[in-house]
Amino acid sequence: MHKLFLFFLVSMPSLLQAQDLGIRNYNDENNYLDRLEILSGSLQNQFSLTQKGSSTQGAVNFVEAYSNVQMSKVDSFLKTQFLANNNEWAKGNHDIKPSRYPVLKSIYKTPSNFFAIGKDDYYFAINPVINAHYLREQNNDNFLFLNTRGFELKGHIKRRLTFYTWLTDNQERTPNAIQQFTRNMGQAPGAGYWKNNTTKGNLYTDYSLARGYMTLNALNNHLFASFGHDRFFIGDGYRSLFLGDHGNNMLYGKLSTNFWKINYQNLWMELNPTVTNTQLDGLRPRKYVAMHHLSMNITKWLNVGAFEAIILGREKNIDFQYLNPIIFYRTIEQQNGSPDNALLGFNFKALPIKNVQLYGQALLDEFKFSELKAGNKWWANKYAYQLGLKYMNVAGIRNLDAQLEWNQIRPYTYTYYDSVRDYTNYNQSLAHPNGTNLSEQIAILRYQPIPRLALSLETILRKQGVDTSVGKASGGNIYKSSLFREKEYGVQLFEGVPVTTAYMNANASYLMMNNMYIDAGVLYRKDQGAITTLAPASFSAYAGIRLNAVRRRYNF
Repeated sequence: MHKLFLFFLVSMPSLLQAQDLGIRNYNDENNYLDRLEILSGSLQNQFSLTQKGSSTQGAVNFVEAYSNVQMSKVDSFLKTQFLANNNEWAKGNHDIKPSRYPVLKSIYKTPSNFFAIGKDDYYFAINPVINAHYLREQNNDNFLFLNTRGFELKGHIKRRLTFYTWLTDNQERTPNAIQQFTRNMGQAPGAGYWKNNTTKGNLYTDYSLARGYMTLNALNNHLFASFGHDRFFIGDGYRSLFLGDHGNNMLYGKLSTNFWKINYQNLWMELNPTVTNTQLDGLRPRKYVAMHHLSMNITKWLNVGAFEAIILGREKNIDFQYLNPIIFYRTIEQQNGSPDNALLGFNFKALPIKNVQLYGQALLDEFKFSELKAGNKWWANKYAYQLGLKYMNVAGIRNLDAQLEWNQIRPYTYTYYDSVRDYTNYNQSLAHPNGTNLSEQIAILRYQPIPRLALSLETILRKQGVDTSVGKASGGNIYKSSLFREKEYGVQLFEGVPVTTAYMNANASYLMMNNMYIDAGVLYRKDQGAITTLAPASFSAYAGIRLNAVRRRYNF
């Protein structure tokens, strides 16, 4: 794999300028940007909200240009907060005032950064990361918690090189249903290497998380190159059927190209196949992904996109034929003898009427039209689709936003004959966190009655076919080889044992100071099905504080 990244770096042109860090999908700033784009009634050309991790500088330019006349008091407050958090790219001060009480004249000189220095030709900032949350679960005597400590470091040098580092140490004891989810995967959700300790049947997980990357900007903000360790999200929904960001970080190289109304992203990633015990020391096996996504604004209100991914296993490195950034990968895969797993996808988002966005995805894993036409439900017609709606200022109530989403995934989708080519990384799905063979309905309400208080209600109803046989695959276990499928034809949704899940999370977050929140809320979950290992229905309450961290969700 090192040959891939050496080739990737030395092939870049020498005319290099700075590239910013990119808005994170798992940051609430994306909800704010999404809201502004929908309220504006026009899709943005300078950055892509579908390809998460898009340009912070483009987002800042968009926010700066958005008229205050159209904004509520809450929106104006969020605008100030957004520009303060990304002040190194903002053109004006936008009411970003120095802290009233800086510590030793250098700590928190500005509200958003613990320590920051910078001029036109350099910028450097470091911030602590804290996430301390505590839960009490019905019928569970153990104290549940999340304890995260760490730091983030970011900056640029002469606007030619941008860098970012995030490192945290985490200890966690989750609700019973998530503990069972962890046992089923053999992996702590969202983590890589982890340690566990079981007390009275309750898992205690201990893991570190690290992200780090450098980014260069070539050709006057039209071509960006990035190399590092991170995760990504492609889509406009709560879930992604293409690439989700709930799993472990991965080594990657990325090219992002934007011009006219087009945003084009190439990703080359090194992953880990499924292993029976992720806690053992020793060199782990590797697999590779070549992926690209093309997004184009057809009109001011309609965006369409195309997605393609090849998952491959080679003894030492990626197949160099997949390094071509502007070729149809499936033709190369066929030329090689079709040894790899190919996925194709299409997506759209539209602003059909004021304050409303429609969006969707369709994914083809394997597909044969003659079998589909025959109507015999062939096992290898593997596909998934998503349809969603976002409605800002519901019924004229300012800052009350709603989202509805439906996801459906056919049995065996994302699976393959071996774990080197299935759509997983480090025992976790690369797309939907629950894998495959499911139908899911999601409803979300977000309301911000006053500038510093955000309320949300998330509900999820899901039905999934679960594999129960040790030897045979029913199509619900993304990690099980499809060579052991139970049947060739007559494969329907929810093969195996159907399990239904009802999930609800009501949350209140109060902004104490820039990037510091106090959270409180309740969780409810109920799993039903003819499986003895399902956790009992439970009700949990939680409270906590976080600084420069995203709220942990147990929504899988």
